Amino acid sequence: MNKHLRRAVLMSAVMASPAVLLPTAAYASTTPAVPLVGLDVPGAGVTVGGPTVPIDVSVDQATGADAFLRILFVGAAQNLRVSDDSGTDLPIVPIAGMPNEATIDIGAADTDGDGIPGAPLVNGTTHLHVAAIGHSDHAVEDIFQLNAAAVDGATGQPIGHSQPKTADLRSFEPFTKTSYGPAGSGSSQFTGASIVGGPETTTLVLSSRAEPSFTRMVFPADQLAAAGYTPAQFAAAVQVSFFLNDGPLTVLPWSTQDDGSLVLQTPVSATPAPNASDKFEQLRFHTPWDFPAGRLTTQLFRLAPDNTVLGADTQTLQFERGRVPITYHPLAATRVLDTRNRIGVTGTTAIAPGATLALNLAGTHGVAANATAVVLNVTATAPSAPGVLSVHAHGWLVGAGSNLNWTRGQTIANQVVVPLQNGKADFVNHSNGTVHIVADLQGYYAATTPLASGYTATTPTRILDTRNRVGTPLTTPVPAGGSVILTVPGLDPHTTAVTLNLTATGPTAAGFATVYPHGHTEPTASSLNWTRGQTIANLVTVPVTDGRIVLHNHSSGAVHLIADLQGTYTTDPDAPDFIPTEPTRLLDTRNHTGVTTTTPLAPGASVTLPVSRLGFDDATQTLRPLTAIVLNLTATAPTASGFLSAHPTGATTNASNLNWTRGQTIPNLAVTPVTNGTITLTNHSTGTVHLIADAYGYFTH
Repeated sequence: MNKHLRRAVLMSAVMASPAVLLPTAAYASTTPAVPLVGLDVPGAGVTVGGPTVPIDVSVDQATGADAFLRILFVGAAQNLRVSDDSGTDLPIVPIAGMPNEATIDIGAADTDGDGIPGAPLVNGTTHLHVAAIGHSDHAVEDIFQLNAAAVDGATGQPIGHSQPKTADLRSFEPFTKTSYGPAGSGSSQFTGASIVGGPETTTLVLSSRAEPSFTRMVFPADQLAAAGYTPAQFAAAVQVSFFLNDGPLTVLPWSTQDDGSLVLQTPVSATPAPNASDKFEQLRFHTPWDFPAGRLTTQLFRLAPDNTVLGADTQTLQFERGRVPITYHPLAATRVLDTRNRIGVTGTTAIAPGATLALNLAGTHGVAANATAVVLNVTATAPSAPGVLSVHAHGWLVGAGSNLNWTRGQTIANQVVVPLQNGKADFVNHSNGTVHIVADLQGYYAATTPLASGYTATTPTRILDTRNRVGTPLTTPVPAGGSVILTVPGLDPHTTAVTLNLTATGPTAAGFATVYPHGHTEPTASSLNWTRGQTIANLVTVPVTDGRIVLHNHSSGAVHLIADLQGTYTTDPDAPDFIPTEPTRLLDTRNHTGVTTTTPLAPGASVTLPVSRLGFDDATQTLRPLTAIVLNLTATAPTASGFLSAHPTGATTNASNLNWTRGQTIPNLAVTPVTNGTITLTNHSTGTVHLIADAYGYFTH
């Protein structure tokens, strides 16, 4: 549950509590009338760091009256978090006029339905998990007393109580401060994260006020120097993004004061929320993997639009080096599976109906042992019945997601980006017939240093069309056995690979194309397969060494080739890295997935698809910003021939990602830039078509 929502739920529970609060004196007797309760607490000096410290509360004697157990915390009660064995946080009810004392009630629900809180107590033990919450930059030694009593449900008076117990809890957990904003100005709080940057980018939460205001964060020059940073080094390395609630991320620019201090400033929250709990700001810190760790204290100011200071606070932050990015390692295309020829398997039999083939890839064929995903060109051939192939991480139970669709006897290929589990990937034949599978390894993703290549997606751009003198001086098709040497325009000198959507059209005979880096030996691998007269596309990722690639026609006939540049891989350390995901169906126009109707996409129409939810990080409860998404797109039941463009929302392009003929079901992989958390799919056809989109991962900073 989101921590802001959880806080609201807890506060609601406190307000709804039926308990009658008792003064401290009600627990003061050291000679209980009825020795109901015994407390077993940890000794002094217990360190709390994440997991809470259990405190056993035992009921030693039954009572016949409806009753419940009330625990009184004396001393620093406002700094406690208490939960039960199920992990549910228990409401802490402060005692009026006693700021450091509070109570927690256990078993106060009217379980026997007589209208009186509680039920007859029985012998047994209930566990409380108590943690002291304090600043992360020093130990908090909260010494407090615990007293307990059984409380009569009808009168609210104690009917037995315990000897007081004390405990000294030391905490290194973050502390929610209420000093960030003057009293009466709304529920404005600053939650200080102890560590920012680091392997998992950490977020500072600024619970916003109801009225328009903004935050200014100052990194004093003396603090920067004491931590070993120069202002220029720090500002160049540390990226801070801002977002309000679940809105888009905005990178905040650094500014420098005359004394060398660095300053960040959030946008003004111009539209007041109905109440402050509906609106909260977050600052997301990103540090590079080679950033030196250091600690410094920042100053925070809450200001009105006219710069009137509404509140101030300080927070000590520990900056850690960032996570090593998951980057791409292009490889010379290598055949790693061919069920016809004992490559990757021990026999030559086709995959049986409904069967799964597990293929080990990590630590083989040049793939690193810690690889998180691989890029494969997968081909289905000689299927004895129509079917679907799913390729996913080994052992995953995948309900949705398809990578290849075929008809009986068809040979068809598609690029696949597949996560690895225990170094393996599974190939699942969803068919009533057998099928042979061929897989050619293109590269892999891994978190390694020195860094490999990060991906930058671009709006699809046509760089080759042998019909129209694009990328070639001729308008003739590539002859049988011929090749095209293509210079990829506009490449960064650090480019290591490019991703293309390759289309074959007008072939005079069946065949396939192989794409490989110029100057290298042609591999035994296929990039695109076709039949006579077919127009078909496939995504291709190919290494580049001198800015050129070769496209070779393995066919006894001529064929026109079209290539649309989708993105590039470079050794730029600021390039996004890749996060593989389980196959996630984002769109199916046949059954309301991602859309509100079940009608196919109309001729010339577009559908805008929200994709930002893929970047939600459960660990940090934040959204990672998506720069591009990896999708397997499938067209089905088209009423006319056509093609699909997948592109950033707001952009226009005539480049193709998927081509179909009337009535055909066909997939293709696409890597599409994300704009404001969305992408757009456009139907370039005179007929309608149903579309399916399955996500397999995303790129993020």
